[in-house]
Amino acid sequence: MKCPFCNSKLGVISRKKFFCKNCCFEIHVESDNYVVYRIEFDGSTSKLCVMDEVS
Repeated sequence: MKCPFCNSKLGVISRKKFFCKNCCFEIHVESDNYVVYRIEFDGSTSKLCVMDEVS
C-alpha cells in the first residue's frame, strides 16, 4: 500500500492502520475511505482529513 500524499510505501501498524514515515501521517482504512491523522510532537494524533474511495 502507498501513501496517498507522497506515494511512498506505508509501514503497517495493524490490519487497517498504516504509517507514512515521510509525511508523519497515520492512515486508517475505514469502509471505503482513508482517515488521515497527523502525529503530534507529544505522540498524540489529530484527525487531519477523510479521503474518499480507497483503491
